[in-house]
Amino acid sequence: MNSIKKLGLLLLGATLLFAVVDCKKPEAGAATGSGKIITIVVDGGGDAVNYNSTASMVKSDANPYPYNELEKLAKEYSDANPGVVVQIAEVSRTNERDVLVPLLRSKKAPEIIFQNMGMYKNSEVGTDYIVPVTKYLNEPNPYVPGNRKWSDLFIGPWFKVTQSMDGEYRFVPIDSIPIGIIYNKDLFAKAGITKEPETYQEFDEVLDKLHAAGITPYLPIAAWYNLFIEGSLMADKVDELDVLTKDGVLDAEEYARAYEKGLLSMKDPRITDWFILMKERTRYYPTGWQQADVITAFVQGQIAMIEALGVHMRMINDDKNRKFDVGTFPYPLVTTETSRFGTSSVIRGNAGYSTCWQITNSAVENGCKRQF
Repeated sequence: MNSIKKLGLLLLGATLLFAVVDCKKPEAGAATGSGKIITIVVDGGGDAVNYNSTASMVKSDANPYPYNELEKLAKEYSDANPGVVVQIAEVSRTNERDVLVPLLRSKKAPEIIFQNMGMYKNSEVGTDYIVPVTKYLNEPNPYVPGNRKWSDLFIGPWFKVTQSMDGEYRFVPIDSIPIGIIYNKDLFAKAGITKEPETYQEFDEVLDKLHAAGITPYLPIAAWYNLFIEGSLMADKVDELDVLTKDGVLDAEEYARAYEKGLLSMKDPRITDWFILMKERTRYYPTGWQQADVITAFVQGQIAMIEALGVHMRMINDDKNRKFDVGTFPYPLVTTETSRFGTSSVIRGNAGYSTCWQITNSAVENGCKRQF
């Protein structure tokens, strides 16, 4: 069994298990159409990822990433569970909250959906829209031999962040986001750079070398590295300030509380260091950089390094107009060489779980004997 299929079985099969466990059992003859059929609709669309099957499996410029794994797994699950039919939604509504919420209210949404955990972690608290799966995550995953507790299969700190403010888990995470810097190997060689930077200090030196060689060193697509640096410098304050929603994350309300109570201020040396490092990295930005199409400029060889998510790295790697080799590296660590608040105890190369699977109230409405 290949790794993609294992991933899919963990993702689809075990999640579907939640939707049918303790449901009304198909009557005799269900497989031949004379009895009860349980239909499970899966909306595989998401935030940065779309698992819905493509119309064609032929790779082309218009269809660069053909995909039908979810469709194959749905058929496999249906074949293994007579009386259960899994359908993949042809049109995704997951990103259209103005469409999705009315469907959830009327219990007519797909039984399984795919939402951005960071945006909607607490949106359904206090409603019956999404089925809490906390109790099931504490039970064995039958698709992983020897597993005793399904939640053990996830990366602890990232998994904890998917917990809603009422203590329940409403997401089944599987989609993690690679994040870091993609660079032009040819421009690095031209500037005499032979080593990918591991620390912010080394990254700073790389900027100088590229600039000295007449090369635009670096531009961000978004401010992700700034957030990484902030997290690095504030790491020692998390335990003290993470009190309103104890989840290992300093959210906006907890930051506001910290400033209001004098636990943080704009004069805090951590904040000062953060602003200095943000400003330092802009010193070689070209004129009019705010209007730049960063990915296009990179592919054309005009920029040596850009920040990127996995989707950007894949696009750039597949771009037929690119005439140079590319490499990637995680965000350089902010060590004590750069700031006294620097630390190496941070996770690099991944932004954690983002878009995750959920079971809607339709799964309860459409045949289960007990409320989850």
